[in-house]
Amino acid sequence: FSVGDDLAVGSYILVFQVLGAEETLRQTERPVFFVGDAEMTFDDIRYYLPGLSTNAYFVPPDIAVLIEARVTADSRLDPYIVWHADRKSVGEGRLGDDGPGAFIWKVPEETGFYTIRAEVFPFKPPPAYGGVKARGMEKELPLAVSSKSRVAGFFTDMADSLSQWYQFQHDLGDSKAEHRALRRLDSGEPRWMTSAGLYGLAVGTDNRYRLAGSPFAFAPEEQVRGFLAFHLSAGGQGTLFAARFRTFDEAAGVAADPVVMRVSLGENALVLTLAHGDRTEREVIALPAAESERLLAPRLDFTVSRGEIRAELRCEDRVSRPISLFLPVSLNLGEGEFDLGEKGESPVVTAVLDELGVGVERTRLSVLPAYPAPLSAASPEPPPVPEDVS
Repeated sequence: FSVGDDLAVGSYILVFQVLGAEETLRQTERPVFFVGDAEMTFDDIRYYLPGLSTNAYFVPPDIAVLIEARVTADSRLDPYIVWHADRKSVGEGRLGDDGPGAFIWKVPEETGFYTIRAEVFPFKPPPAYGGVKARGMEKELPLAVSSKSRVAGFFTDMADSLSQWYQFQHDLGDSKAEHRALRRLDSGEPRWMTSAGLYGLAVGTDNRYRLAGSPFAFAPEEQVRGFLAFHLSAGGQGTLFAARFRTFDEAAGVAADPVVMRVSLGENALVLTLAHGDRTEREVIALPAAESERLLAPRLDFTVSRGEIRAELRCEDRVSRPISLFLPVSLNLGEGEFDLGEKGESPVVTAVLDELGVGVERTRLSVLPAYPAPLSAASPEPPPVPEDVS
């Protein structure tokens, strides 16, 4: 039979009939897809670990891996995928920006060989007719699970100096404290993305997270030395981290403008900013242009006391000039909000985080400073030299 030129691409039921003189003797229905000249290719299936593996040929047991299907399709098609893991259906749906083109599979504890299978259709398949299901394009991904492989933590060598350590193995938990986790500030579930050969937590304008508690709090007679260490793949331009330290105007007895410390990703650059009111200090680290996705390990070091904040930024062999602000108000003992990502006008993924390490050290000042400093002070005196608490 021939198909009319005006038949639209889509999902159809093909009906076969055997006709008698006065009645239909037999009828069979089969689900079919008509795609015309629209093309669709199922390129491959890949898996990604939540970090760098010690063995490229094996998958560690009892870990969450991200499985991704790569499909190229004509805009007239609406691809639909069905996932199977070890012969069990584990998910299905339309392929789209937020669709199930990728899913998280928890690897069994038992070692051995497993198979992930994906079936892709040009449209959502109709229900089975007469026990016959529509057939799509299939691919399989064999996985060898072995205890000889493990995901090596990037910050393992500095683990003892970390007070919080987020490894983002498909969770927001802190490996240093069982019941502590990042808090998502936006609606919906965390977004996990692949980049530079692994998968991690997407951070950006509509994927924002807050550190739990008050990690940089200090007593009036103390100052805090803190750091945040990132292992990430850069995305679009925007805020990676923003700290808003609360301040207090002791003379007026009221809360004052917060002090903002921000790390941003620019075009081949990292930007460190300190701001309070109309005062801003800024430092830029230039990064070499990259032709492909790459992993970076920037680190923010800072010192905070009641009347001063000082910070510097480093990445690989590049270190920024230290910048500081002497404040006419008191920092409210390190209280504030400490966020990954920052709200923006349009959705942007600033970075895909593999790991985040947070460190803090408190030292007692030898002399308690008198704050706030007068606004008219032309050259504020630097704070007293701290002495380590033994």
